[in-house]
Amino acid sequence: MTINGARILLPTVYNCLIFAILLPLFSTADDILLPLDVKSKCPGAEDAITKAVTNAVAGNKGLCAGVLRLHFHDCFVRGCDASVLLDNSTANPNPEKDSIPNKTLRGFQVIDAAKIAVEAYCAKNKSCPTNGCDPVVSCADVLAFAARDCVKILGDFFYDVYSGRPDGTISIAQEAVDNLPAPFFNITQLQSSFAKKNLTLEDLTVLSGAHSVGVAHCSSFEDRLTSINSSQINVAFANSLKQKCTNGNVTVPQDYVTPDYLDNQYFINNLNNTVLFFSDFALRTNTITEDYMEQFGNNYKLSNPNTWKDKFKCAMQKMGRIIELGPNQGEIRKVCSAINVS
Repeated sequence: MTINGARILLPTVYNCLIFAILLPLFSTADDILLPLDVKSKCPGAEDAITKAVTNAVAGNKGLCAGVLRLHFHDCFVRGCDASVLLDNSTANPNPEKDSIPNKTLRGFQVIDAAKIAVEAYCAKNKSCPTNGCDPVVSCADVLAFAARDCVKILGDFFYDVYSGRPDGTISIAQEAVDNLPAPFFNITQLQSSFAKKNLTLEDLTVLSGAHSVGVAHCSSFEDRLTSINSSQINVAFANSLKQKCTNGNVTVPQDYVTPDYLDNQYFINNLNNTVLFFSDFALRTNTITEDYMEQFGNNYKLSNPNTWKDKFKCAMQKMGRIIELGPNQGEIRKVCSAINVS
């Protein structure tokens, strides 16, 4: 389907159609994201990325949780432009990667492996000059595809990904601090943070379900263990965490029930006061978000057992369409950790 000159991919889930066509995000998104962009430039590119991601996380599915977090942290700062992947350089002396919220990010090696694999695949049948082929797939697209592949690996469900994101050339640590929701945020702060990205309270609740995988450093929630409020955190759960958190560098699973499976267990845990961050509990303090949690937490008892998964597919597509660069801005990086040298 073509809208305003841009090709629009009809999402797998019907409800996604609402935001894909009727709910504009940033003004440039429909001009940039072309669902067949990567496929038209390099048929088979998505499969090459999927194979590389699968190989990179073999034996350590926890890296997939890291990739999901990377994608989220990327899209919330300057849009989905892979600025979170840039290393310290003369051009970017204080990049997002070095900010306090991003110091515990992981999964960079998965994206690097996927980028190398897809560019090698795309160059295989080309006649390239002596200095090599120009890069074909942006690092921002590689990250979006890798996140989708990790959802499949962790949760066994799949969604389509738009492509055509440009790679940004600017990365500033302070912007990560200014834009990323913190683990101590209350519901008002969370709602404001998401609203700035044109994401709703439903999106906030749905995407928080990603906290059913991965680990968290004790330092990010230790204040909840200092003075235990039994109305906010289960006392036995808090005491168990105290025993494990001997110092701030210790990590614990975000979901102690199904730690390696992306499912709706996060919502059940939250309703039982057995989640780590205050920002998780904050979803209980708003009638709208609490209602969503009750729907998702009980969804296996409802007629549609995939209520949350279907919503998560749509929310990931929506977040992946946060684009702040214009059609003629950015680049396709040769290496994901560095901007191209002219």
